[in-house]
Amino acid sequence: MASNRQLRTIIEDYIGSDANDRPDLFLAGNVLKQHLLIEFKKPTLTVGRDAESQAKKYADTLTGKLGMPLEIMIIGGEVDPKLVDEYTGKKTNFASYRAVIATAKTQLEWLITTHSILASIH
Repeated sequence: MASNRQLRTIIEDYIGSDANDRPDLFLAGNVLKQHLLIEFKKPTLTVGRDAESQAKKYADTLTGKLGMPLEIMIIGGEVDPKLVDEYTGKKTNFASYRAVIATAKTQLEWLITTHSILASIH
């Protein structure tokens, strides 16, 4: 796992060249030691290979500096329907804001229902 000092150095590397040339969100390590880079695009944009290329450049830099693999999530208004899953990296996921919100809503409803059922048992 990277220290705060390492992350600060990496951020300074980005800011030194161009403050806009950095990932939108980097979640460094969960309990499973998974790392996630999230690239947000405008809700009016369809995400595809250009967004993937940009995010993978960020991932290459972070992986090289920190020595840890990470997954990439690219979120935009829509996902380019021409994307073929078999050509997309196994660690790169595309999603629309609509899909992310729908998934979150479903998971929240499941959690509330499960909690209610468990509370009624006890």
